[in-house]
Amino acid sequence: MPTLSKPTSSRWMTTAPVFLGLCAFGVYALHVHLIASKGGEVLDQNVVKYSNTGIEGIDNLLNVLVTFFTFSVEPGTIGRTFGYTFWANISVWVAVMELEAVRTGASRWLRWTALWGFLYQVAGGGVISSLHAIAFLINYPTPSSRGSIITGTAANGVLFALAFGYAPSVIAMYTLRRPRELALFQFMPVFVAALRFVYIGVAGRSTNRLAPTKARVIAGYSTTLRIFAILALITSYFHIQYVLLPVLSHPQPLAYLQELYIPSVSIPSPALTTARTAAHHFLQWDQILILGPTILAGLWDFSLMKKVYLVLLAVPACVVLGPGAALAGVWAYREKVMNVMRAKSKE
Repeated sequence: MPTLSKPTSSRWMTTAPVFLGLCAFGVYALHVHLIASKGGEVLDQNVVKYSNTGIEGIDNLLNVLVTFFTFSVEPGTIGRTFGYTFWANISVWVAVMELEAVRTGASRWLRWTALWGFLYQVAGGGVISSLHAIAFLINYPTPSSRGSIITGTAANGVLFALAFGYAPSVIAMYTLRRPRELALFQFMPVFVAALRFVYIGVAGRSTNRLAPTKARVIAGYSTTLRIFAILALITSYFHIQYVLLPVLSHPQPLAYLQELYIPSVSIPSPALTTARTAAHHFLQWDQILILGPTILAGLWDFSLMKKVYLVLLAVPACVVLGPGAALAGVWAYREKVMNVMRAKSKE
C-alpha cells in the first residue's frame, strides 16, 4: 500500500502555485463570467428583497443570495435538476472539511469551518476550495502520528451535523422554496459547525470520550469510513437518477449532458442570459472547482506521486457514479492509508 508524505516547510513552494492557479481560474469562471455575461445585472433586476435586518451590508448580501437560489430551485427547470446532484456532491466536500477540522492535531486554519462556509457564500466555493486545499496540504498532521487521529466521538459529531444540519437545510430549500428558508440556508455552514461542536462537547464531557484510546481511534476510523460510504451511496443515486439515466435516454445525449452538467468555457452571450441560466452556469463551474481541487488534494501527497492508477480509477468513477462518489472514495482511501501508517508506526 502507498504511503502519505510528511508535510514539510518546502511544501508551500510546490503546492501553492497549482492551487492558487485553480483559485484564480475560479475567480474567472465564476465572477468574470457572471459579470461579462450580464448575469449579475439580470439577477439585480429580478432581486428578491427579503432581508430586513437593518444592516445594509448583510441585507444586500442575503438579498443577492436569496435571489440567486430562488432561480436555482424553480420547479421544472434544468437548474433544479442539476441542483439535486450538486448539493448531494457538495455534502462530501462539507464532510471532508468537518472531518479534517476534528483531527486531534488539526491546524487552526482548518478548525474554523464556519468561516470557510462564510467565505463560500461571499466568494463562491469554486474560489474557496482551492484555498482550503492549500491550508490542508501545508498544515495537516504527520499521517502516522497521533495528531492524525479522529476519535469516535468526533466522527459521530460530524455525522450528526451532516444529518441534522446539512441535510435538513438542503431539503427545506428545495421543498419550501420560500425566501425565509432560502435566507436561512445561507447560514447552513454555521448550523453544521455548531451542531458538530455541541455534539462533541456534550458527548465528550459526559463520557470523557475525547481522549484517543485504541478503542476510540478504531471507532473514529470506522465511523469516518462509514460517513464516506453513506455519502458515496447517496451521491451515486442522485448522479445515476438525475444525470446518467436521463442523458443515456435522451435523443441527443451529448447536447443534453452539456446543457445540464458541463459549463461553457467561454463567457455566455449576454443576449441569451437570464436569471435562471446565470445561476445554473455559476453552479456548474462551482461544482467542478469545488470537487476537482478537493479530489486533487486527496491524491496530492501520496509518496512519489506515481500512483497513476488512483487517478485513472477516479475518472471512470466520476462518469459512472458521479464526482461526489469519486471524492468520497479518494478520501476514504486516504483515511485507510493513514490508519495503516499509524499501525505500522507502533510496531
